[in-house]
Amino acid sequence: MSKINPALVDELFQQGHITEQTRRASQTYLNGPLAWRKWTDRLLLTLGTSLILSSVLFFFAYNWESMDKWFKFVLLEGGIILCLIGALYNFKSRTINETLIFSASLLLGVLLALIGQTYQTGADPWQLFALWALLITPWVCLSKFAPHWLLWLVVLNFALSLWMEQTLALPSKNEAMLI
Repeated sequence: MSKINPALVDELFQQGHITEQTRRASQTYLNGPLAWRKWTDRLLLTLGTSLILSSVLFFFAYNWESMDKWFKFVLLEGGIILCLIGALYNFKSRTINETLIFSASLLLGVLLALIGQTYQTGADPWQLFALWALLITPWVCLSKFAPHWLLWLVVLNFALSLWMEQTLALPSKNEAMLI
């Protein structure tokens, strides 16, 4: 007994053993679980990656005082380089490559924050987020990964809202409530 798959259903239709309606119903039935499985795999991989990367952020926050500044830079830059090298490696799953580029983008944001804290550049906060969005734009375009686009949009939106708050002197929420 052979396993039923979409190719077998198409073959049965071409041979005239089943109708078009039966073929469509079979394809829907066979492809439905596969689509959900792929979606769930991507969701869990993205959530797991985000949780691991947030642990990196909290690791830096907790150990900030006890770590040497060069160790912080080497650790972050090494993580970015390893993620990019891993993304260039041809894995069986494109999702792994996309997730590695996504990880490099998040680590780049942590690195920019580290540079701002270490050297006290005097830059406005919106400039950090604008630079972060600008630097990850090529990676976002290359990855074509929905969570990566979401990250880029959130960072860009945050940069724009901080810029508008500073430049346009918009009232804060508390001030708007008092008026």
